[in-house]
Order: sequence, then structure tokens, then C-alpha cells
Amino acid sequence: MTPEKEGGTRASGVEQGRCEVCEGLLAAWQVARGCRLLRCSLCGHVMRDLRLCPAGAREQVYGGSEEFDRVRLFFTRRKLIKMLSRFPADRKLHVLEVGFGNGQLLSFFQKLGHQVYGVEVSRPQSSRLEELSAQGARLFFQGLQRAELPAETLDLIYMIHVAEHLPDPVGGLRKLCAAAGKDALLYLVTPDGHSAGLRVFRDRWWHLEDHTHRRFFTPRSMSACLDQAGFVPLQIQSPLLDSLTLEINSFMRLFYRRGAVMDHALVRALDLLLFPVALAGRLLWPAIRPNMEVLARRQ
Repeated sequence: MTPEKEGGTRASGVEQGRCEVCEGLLAAWQVARGCRLLRCSLCGHVMRDLRLCPAGAREQVYGGSEEFDRVRLFFTRRKLIKMLSRFPADRKLHVLEVGFGNGQLLSFFQKLGHQVYGVEVSRPQSSRLEELSAQGARLFFQGLQRAELPAETLDLIYMIHVAEHLPDPVGGLRKLCAAAGKDALLYLVTPDGHSAGLRVFRDRWWHLEDHTHRRFFTPRSMSACLDQAGFVPLQIQSPLLDSLTLEINSFMRLFYRRGAVMDHALVRALDLLLFPVALAGRLLWPAIRPNMEVLARRQ
């Protein structure tokens, strides 16, 4: 599930001191020494300028673990299977994934007999993509804004850790809404700028390690963004099991301040060892959960 990275924070929003979602005034938020974020006074939306908050960002975009990503893929697939239960069992759906990576999830939907679409910013190296295309998948490799999506056709749209990368999230969601059919569902997961983890770990919060993370939605700013785009929020919640090792990785960034913290074998070992502790912490203190999970319907 490679995120769609089309650029950074919309320049006009930062330069004019206005929120890209609600046009509220942005106020400087001194997260830590050498790291200042911009937070909307109305909806809490958080924007990031790398000149103000580099946070030891790694040069590469991906800084995770393929083994742990398989766990995320498992839980994501389960969530999406539940989405299918909202449609008639014999209906052939039109399914779009924004940021489809190597196409594993798209392949799953295609094998179920659905018409699949995918959007990426470049062509990933994966033999699976040739198989997808040969079976009728429509794949676009120039980003969401340039993708020639069919109008009022899609039934299910999902993007996993992509919204934080979009240069114009409202515009991107509007384009998805124009491609969505009646009562189409939108499912997404994105970092939560209202998470207590950001206040606890400050500039060491693992979501800040990725230099393409230029915005962090809050439940309020996400609701406003969806409303402007033409979607009705059905549910916004903090998932228990997404980014399972984020708190451990954030703590370890206190010691590994540059590069991808998960490149270190010790960190990966601690992720496995301390996972039960991190899970217990999320159960006892839900506010520290790092992400938000969103389900919405086209208006």
C-alpha cells in the first residue's frame, strides 16, 4: 500500500497562514526545540513545513518493515471485507484503491470478480500489476489529480495512509466524489493530529519521520474536508490495531535521531518484545492511538 505522494503542503495555505481545510488562522505550535508545526485555531488541522519541523526526517519515503506490513495488510483486508457486506452479495462492484503499491489488495478484489481501479504516482516494480491489467484492471500512474477516473461509477474507494500526502486533500476528495456512484463508500486511514502521542513524543513521534507527511487531520478537520468534498462521515474512530509498533518506534527515535528507526535490528526486536505493553497502553489510554479510521458515504 504505497502512499500516493504528489507533493508537500499547499504553499498558499502556509504562506497566507490559513488552514487548507477550513481557512481558519494557523497558529505556530512549538512541538519541541527545532520543530514547529502549524495548527488551525478552528478545526485543529495540523500542517507541517519541513523548514520549521524537519524532525530528523529520513530521506527515503518508506521506513517500515515488510514483515509488519503483512500484519497491517491482514487487518486492512478484514476491514474491507466487512465493507463488502454493505452491498448485495451478487453485485459486481467497482473498487478503487488510491496508493495501491504492489497491488495485493486490488488482486484480492479482482479474484472476487469485481472491477478494480488503482492510482499511484509512479509505476511500482511488481509482476502482479501485469496480471491485474491483463484481467481488466484500470491502473493510473500519474497521481490522483491526473487520473482519468470514470464519472459516478465507483462503489468502494479506499486509501490507507495516503490522505496525509495529498497536496490538496479537499480537491482530491472532490475528484473521488465525482467518480463515486450513488451511496458509494469511502474508507481511509490516516495519522491523527489530535493523538496524545504527538504531545507525548513531540518531534520524535514516528509519523514525523516521513518527510512527505505534510498534514495531520483531526476528527474535526476530517469531517470538514469530507463535507466540502461531498461525502457524509458515517464513522470516525481511533483503530486499536493500526501502526501497532508506533509508540515503541517513537520512543526509540530518542536514541536513533536520523534515518529510518526501523532499519535497526534492535528496534525490530523490541517491537516484537514490547508489543503487548504497547497494546495494553492503547487499551488503557485510547487517546494515544496514532491514527484515525474513517468511513464515509457519497452525499
